[in-house]
Amino acid sequence: MKELFKKICDSLKAEEPLVCATIFGSLGSSPRTSGAKMIIFKDNSIFGTIGGGRLESQVLNKAIEVFNNKKNVAMHFDLNGLKETDMICGGEVEVLLEYLCSDDIDIYKTSLQSIEENKKAQFITILDKKDLSIKRYLCTYSNDGEPKGIDTELYCKVKENLGKKQLKTVEIDNSIYIIESISSNEILYIFGAGHISEKLAKLTKMVDFKTVVIDDRENFANRDRFPFVDDIKIIDSFDKDFNIKIDEDTYIVAITRGHACDLKVMKQILKSKAKYIGMIGSKRKKVEICSKLKEFGYYEEDFLRIHSPVGIEINADTPAEIAISIAAELIKVRGEK
Repeated sequence: MKELFKKICDSLKAEEPLVCATIFGSLGSSPRTSGAKMIIFKDNSIFGTIGGGRLESQVLNKAIEVFNNKKNVAMHFDLNGLKETDMICGGEVEVLLEYLCSDDIDIYKTSLQSIEENKKAQFITILDKKDLSIKRYLCTYSNDGEPKGIDTELYCKVKENLGKKQLKTVEIDNSIYIIESISSNEILYIFGAGHISEKLAKLTKMVDFKTVVIDDRENFANRDRFPFVDDIKIIDSFDKDFNIKIDEDTYIVAITRGHACDLKVMKQILKSKAKYIGMIGSKRKKVEICSKLKEFGYYEEDFLRIHSPVGIEINADTPAEIAISIAAELIKVRGEK
């Protein structure tokens, strides 16, 4: 989402209009789910995807009309007919094609800032069903979780869907309210800066996790080895307080250089509210680690939170394969409602 919003801001700043295609409704096994976005430039080049194939081809053709008329268009696709679509996924999809020009830049600049600052934010788009005109609001949140940027009337209409990660739509009178998350405060802490971590960090950045690497070895945890991560935190020791914020939007993966350091990570992390806690190693290692954690007041129900062996079972062997299995599990957990 960050790169897509950057592209939008850059184009609008240069006074180059574009068309933003968003899936705002899907049914069945469609190729992309609600919230998927693709931007179309005037030369018919694209950034992002809403599913590829005939669907995107028809959207690209319709975008020419949007550029010419400077008016939004809504399209319905029934992908169940293979011969008509050349797409085997099936399902039904609603796509909004929105004409954007330099007049729209302010809300996208503010939104990009929220994304870059890792602040939770949502677009609320009010789509008039008659003329497809749009009003858009950016809903951000205070430190205590209270929504900002919307008035009481709008809040009452969309409050049941605020804070949701998946795009939601609500039809009220002659309007469709589209509530979509554009930024969250989710963060992944990778403890350990070894070979698997190096591969994992590349993958997690590709799939939009804010990624921070933590280790006590500066010769491993550095920008030469981790050029794309959001932050690198060098600690004095795994024994000391990590001094990081951990809440329900935090993901933890412990891939340190040995059992002793992994134990120290678990000792601190397991008492937190982290959404995901993963630890490298075998089932036997987990049993040994958990046995030692009992000495620090942890119980069997606490150990159920630890994903270990970490990652989805794909018979992974190499560091890259193991990293792929871990990234897959992170994506799976993030996508759970």
